[in-house]
Amino acid sequence: MLVLCKLCSIDVEFVTINQFAGDHTQDSYIEVNPTQQIPTLVDNRFLVLGSTSVFVKYLVNSKQNKLVSKYWPVKQRVLLD
Repeated sequence: MLVLCKLCSIDVEFVTINQFAGDHTQDSYIEVNPTQQIPTLVDNRFLVLGSTSVFVKYLVNSKQNKLVSKYWPVKQRVLLD
C-alpha cells in the first residue's frame, strides 16, 4: 500500500497501534475509529474498515490519476473486485 501511495503521490501517514498494549481501546483511537478495529484508513474524515486489500482497492478507485491508471490498469483492478 505504501508503494502505491508513493507512486501516485497520495499523502499518507501511518500510525503504529500496539493491539497487545490496548492502544486501540484508548480514547484517542476511539475518536478516529469508534469500532476499535485494526487496521483503519481515514480519508478526509471518511472511515474505511477492512484489510490492506480493501484499502488498496479504495485508494485506486477514489484517487483516479494517470499514475493509478498506469500501474493499476482496469484489467488488473477487475481482479481485485
